[in-house]
Amino acid sequence: MQDRRQGTIFYDLRQAPDAPPRFERDDQCLACHLTWETLGVPGLQVLSTFPLTSDPNAYATGFVSDHRARIDDRWGGWYVTGRHDPFAHMGNVEVTDVEDPNATIGVPRPELPSLEGLFDLAGFPSPHSDVAALMVLEHQAHMTNLITRVGWEARRVLYRDYGAAAAAAGDDGPESILRDAAIDLVDYLLFVDEAPLARPVEGSAAFAAAFAARGPRDGRGRSLRDLDLERRLFIYTWSYLIYT
Repeated sequence: MQDRRQGTIFYDLRQAPDAPPRFERDDQCLACHLTWETLGVPGLQVLSTFPLTSDPNAYATGFVSDHRARIDDRWGGWYVTGRHDPFAHMGNVEVTDVEDPNATIGVPRPELPSLEGLFDLAGFPSPHSDVAALMVLEHQAHMTNLITRVGWEARRVLYRDYGAAAAAAGDDGPESILRDAAIDLVDYLLFVDEAPLARPVEGSAAFAAAFAARGPRDGRGRSLRDLDLERRLFIYTWSYLIYT
């Protein structure tokens, strides 16, 4: 759950045969979801990784992916459906040598129109792991953390005494703290440093239409949710999350 003050709050869904399912808050999730990768706030992360059976914690190694990451480094461990460059990402490939996941580098990724036939899809809302939806998820996850971080830093500055004691401890002043957090947020909001697409990608028309329909349009019919997918993620380089 996303709390506008605290950030992301995690729950377990406890299920027992003799009791109804029950949500319980579980702070153990913060072992991974409160780190430098989440900007020091309870947050979200999209990982690109190859699991290694010889290391029980290897799922946590890899690349934290957002719209600034090169496509080459994205989606390891994920299914990716849609049209894309078969050499351009880390998804859709099984690791045959768990001690050498790099052996998959350069292996062409199959284009999957859907996941039908790969595993039992019963209970899943869609037979797709849409390439466009994955790119939107990456953008939104980090943007959510940036918004949470600005709120945390603003309240910290208001609460804390930045007098001589804080200066003696080597803390940055309140203006510097807030300025840095605001610059990071605005740069990301405007897609500064977005990794360009070397080749167009194409997700399902159903996702693109449903996603675009959720947002407002101006008098000329434009929406911040309109996908580009030729050179970049969106047509307009201003995040739809400005409306949150």
